[in-house]
Amino acid sequence: MVVINSSIDEMNGLLGAKLTLKDYQDISFKYGLDLESDGEYLNFELTSDRTELISKYALAFLLAQFFGSNVKRHDKLSLTKDKNIIIKKTDRTFVNILRVKLGKPIGNALKDLIGIEEKLDFVVGRKRASAAIGMFDVSKIKFPITYSEVDKSDVNFVPLGKTETQNYKEIINGTEQGRTYSSLVGTKAVVWLDSKGRIFAMPPIINADFSSITEDTKEILLDITGPSRSAVNTLTKSLIFNLQFFGEVTVIQPSQASGSIDTKLSFEQANFSLDTDYVKRTLGIDVRIADLVKVLKSADYKVSISNKNLVVTPKFYRQDVIHQVDILDDILRFLGVDKLSTPPIRTYTAGKKLDGTHAQDDIRDTLIGLGYEEMDLNVLTNKSTQLEKTAVKSTDYAGVIESKSGEINMVRLNLFPEMLRFISNNMHKRFPQNLFEIGTIIKAENCDVSFKNRIKLCIVSCSEVSNLSVVRLALEQALKNCAEIKDISLDESEYLQPVRDAFIDGRVGAVRIKDKDVGFIGEVHPHVLNNFRLELPVSVAEIFLDEIL
Repeated sequence: MVVINSSIDEMNGLLGAKLTLKDYQDISFKYGLDLESDGEYLNFELTSDRTELISKYALAFLLAQFFGSNVKRHDKLSLTKDKNIIIKKTDRTFVNILRVKLGKPIGNALKDLIGIEEKLDFVVGRKRASAAIGMFDVSKIKFPITYSEVDKSDVNFVPLGKTETQNYKEIINGTEQGRTYSSLVGTKAVVWLDSKGRIFAMPPIINADFSSITEDTKEILLDITGPSRSAVNTLTKSLIFNLQFFGEVTVIQPSQASGSIDTKLSFEQANFSLDTDYVKRTLGIDVRIADLVKVLKSADYKVSISNKNLVVTPKFYRQDVIHQVDILDDILRFLGVDKLSTPPIRTYTAGKKLDGTHAQDDIRDTLIGLGYEEMDLNVLTNKSTQLEKTAVKSTDYAGVIESKSGEINMVRLNLFPEMLRFISNNMHKRFPQNLFEIGTIIKAENCDVSFKNRIKLCIVSCSEVSNLSVVRLALEQALKNCAEIKDISLDESEYLQPVRDAFIDGRVGAVRIKDKDVGFIGEVHPHVLNNFRLELPVSVAEIFLDEIL
C-alpha cells in the first residue's frame, strides 16, 4: 500500500484546476481510490500494483486524464551510449543508468524526489534487496566514472550526512544505512569511483556526502542496481515516468568490461486485442468502438483499429497490464462504476452451512459431551513455543517479518504447542484440563503461493491419569459421530519424523485413516513438559481435519 499526501491547493496547482474536496471525493470513488481528508489535506491510498503511482505528480497525471487537462511532463525519452561510464565487476548483476537535466535548480522539489526514491526502493526494490536507486549531482563528480568491486580495506570516504571520513567497518556498523543493508553486500565492496579516484557511492548501502543532491542541483545521475532483472527494469521504468515531471530523462548505455553484467532496458509492450462484444460480455456494458477509443486514449493507451477490433498498447510505465482484463479494469474505472447495471437474480437459493461445517459442529458437540472445553487460540505465535520447547523439527512454517512484538515471529504449524502454553499459564486452575480446538494452521505446500491454510483438530488431556488411550478414545468417538469413520489405526511411519522427539518413545503413533496418515497421537515427553513447567502427564491427538471431511 502506497500513501500519497497533498494539500487541495497543491494538487489543484498541479492540475491547473480549481477542484473542491467534493470533486476529489467523487473522482476517487469513480476510479476506486481510497481518500481521506481533513478538508485541507488529501491522503490517497493506492495499491502497489501501479508501481508508477508513487508521487503526487504521477497521481495528478492520472487525475488529469479524467478532465482532459494536461500535467507538464517531459515525455520525450532519449537513449545514448556513454564511454565515460564504465562498469567492470559487481555482484549486483543488473544495472541501469539514467541522467536527468532539470533546466533549473530542483529547489523545494528535492524532498519529493527523495520520497520517490525511498518509496520505489521499498515497494519495488523490496528494501533494496531486489533493486536499489542511487542519485548523484553530476556537477560534483568527475568523469569518466567506474563501477567495480574493491577490497573492503580500500573503502574510505565521508558518508552522506557525515563530516568525517569513515572506513568500511565504520560505515557498516556506525551508520543507520550500513546496519540496515549490510546483509546485501558480498565479500568485496561494490563502489563507484570518479576520475579522481574518489568513492562517491557504495551501492546499495550509502552515497558519499560530496556527491549528494541539494536544492541547487541542476543535473542528476542515477544508478539502479540489483540481482533481479525484473525488479531493476520495473523500478527503472517507474522511476523514468516520475523523473519526467522534473526534467528531460536520458537512458544511458554504459561501457562494459564484463559480459556478466546486464545493462539492457527494454521499453517494448505487448499488444492486446479487444472487441466490443468481449467488453460487453465481461463488463455488462454496451459501448461503441468510438467510445472505447476515446476512453482508452484518455487513459494514456495507444489505440488502433484492425479488422473491427481494437489493438491496445499500454505505455512503457504500465507494468501492471499483463492481460486484457487489466485494460477492461481501466475502461470501467474511466467510465465509472456507476455505469454498471444490476443484473437480475436468476437463481433463488437459501443459504446454508457447508457440509464440512456441519461435521465440525458435530465434532464440537461430541467432545463437549465428553467433558472437553473448546479453545480458540492465537494463530500468530513464536518459534520458541512451536519448535524449540516442543523439539519439533520442521521448516514448513510461515515466518512473520517486521513484527512489532518480539513474541510474534511465525504462524502456528501445530495446535498442541499453543495448548501446552495455555495449560502452563493456567496451572492455578482446576485439573483435569481436557481441551480441544478446531483451527487453522499455515503450512508450506506445493501451490502458487507456497503456503496453504489447513484445518486441524487437536485434542489434549492433562491429568494424573492422562495417557494415549484417553485421547484416542475421544478422537475415535468424535470422528465416528461426525464422519462415520470407524477404522482408525496407529502406526510407525516417516510422517512422525518432525514431531517424534516431542513424545515418549513407544507411546506415539501416526493416525492412519483410509490408508492415509493424517495426524499423530502420543504422550508428551517429560523434557517438553519441563519446558512448559507442567507437572502432570499430557496426551495429545492432532489430525488434519480437512483430509477426511
